[in-house]
Amino acid sequence: MTLSAINRLQRLNRPKILVQAARHGVTTYERKPHLLHLFGWQKPKSLSALLDTLFEKEAELNKMRRLNDAAYQIQDHIAILTALIAGATQATARLHQMAA
Repeated sequence: MTLSAINRLQRLNRPKILVQAARHGVTTYERKPHLLHLFGWQKPKSLSALLDTLFEKEAELNKMRRLNDAAYQIQDHIAILTALIAGATQATARLHQMAA
């Protein structure tokens, strides 16, 4: 599942500045407080389930962005993209560990 999530992340076509902001956010990303802030979760069931949820939320936010929805919050979009990038990085690291 993590390989498909990584591929999905690579196929996202988002404005460059949005992606740059999310990549910058990864440098200070801390999974537990970040996800608690986003979802009020204590702990996701699995990395795969977390990534699926993040992709769903990101798609909703992107739709709102494209429709110029007044409720769209760019900081939420950046936070979700940051979590997706961090999660994909973590998934990639796990795959490399398993292959070693």
